[in-house]
Formats: sequence, C-alpha cells, structure tokens
Amino acid sequence: DKYPRISRNKIAWVSDEGTESEIFLTSHGPAVKKLRHRNRNPGEVLRIIGNDFGDTQGDSVVRINNKIYDSTSPKVKLWSDTKIKIRIPKFKCEWFKGQDSRKRKVWVTVDGIDSNLKRFQVVRPGNCP
Repeated sequence: DKYPRISRNKIAWVSDEGTESEIFLTSHGPAVKKLRHRNRNPGEVLRIIGNDFGDTQGDSVVRINNKIYDSTSPKVKLWSDTKIKIRIPKFKCEWFKGQDSRKRKVWVTVDGIDSNLKRFQVVRPGNCP
C-alpha cells in the first residue's frame, strides 16, 4: 500500500517499504482571492490578497481597468507571492461624474497569464462638489 503525503506544491506517495514517488503540482497562474478595503478613496492603498503572484514583481503587472502598473510604478507599494499593495490613483472630481463612487476592475498579470478580476469602489472625496 502507498500513503499520500501532501505539501504545498507536490504530492508524494510513500509505500510501506519507505519508497517514495512524487508528483509536482503546477500552478494555473495567479489568483486574486479577495480585496481588503473594497471601498477606497483616491490615494489610499488597496490590498490584493491571493496566490502565485511571485516573490518579486519582476515583469508582472497590476491592472486597474486600462491602467498598467509595472515594477517602475511608485504606486506599487508591496509585492509578495500572496499579497500586493497598490496606491489608488488620484482622480479629478469631474471623473466621478456627480456619483458618490465609481467601480474599477483590478487583476494581476504574471508571466503573461491574467488572474481573475475583482471589482472595488473608488469613493468620491469629500472635497469634491
């Protein structure tokens, strides 16, 4: 008989005799599990929680609608395999078009593979008429 032993990226089967065979699991790309603080004011930090973002940003990017934030962007404040912190861009009052907030889509692209997307609200600042 063989007994499975599961770790983060592999499954190993160990026989009664102690011999082991392994299967390494491959990632299907980055995944955004949730956003912390889904209602953000312009200039505040949005936390993207997920997996397989990579330990460093490298060539990976965060996309907020049609804007791309690469490793040269000062808006990206933290990048780890499971968490990204990005500062929400500042929008002029006119961008809100008289609404209290506007929805934006956010997703991550790692090694050319897009994650799922999540939506968050950019809240109109109190100083907007």
